[in-house]
Amino acid sequence: MEGAEHRFQRRILAPAFSQQAIRNLAPIFFRKAEEVCEHWKNAFGPTVKLECGESLPAQCPGTRIDIANWISRGSFDVVGLAVLNYDFHALQDESEQIYSAYRRMFNIGEKGLNLWGVLELNIPILRKIFVRKHLLGLFSHTNGPFR
Repeated sequence: MEGAEHRFQRRILAPAFSQQAIRNLAPIFFRKAEEVCEHWKNAFGPTVKLECGESLPAQCPGTRIDIANWISRGSFDVVGLAVLNYDFHALQDESEQIYSAYRRMFNIGEKGLNLWGVLELNIPILRKIFVRKHLLGLFSHTNGPFR
């Protein structure tokens, strides 16, 4: 999207990203970030104090946290509150119905992005130049050029 259409959309969306609008949303961001931290602290145990910049405590060998999963859940809650004024509670319950549908739809956390996915995100024209093999399978029943 370029030119006049891009300017039109920017003009419409600009108020949502003004300093005041972002300032009003900051409490939501901080509250959900604190919730994520609490879940992580609980994963390590009640005696562990996690601060910014600290490495994994020695008393927690083998403890692992799926960061992508927790960030996805927190982000989902933030968007719900900031955009829809609705708390999905994805941080409290990963099986929350709408969040579960979102995860299934986008396979968040299970597969991650491979090199091709990163390239497609940064260079969208690649999707038009290179057709994926699974899409070619859709046309395997035809006698066309995809056979």
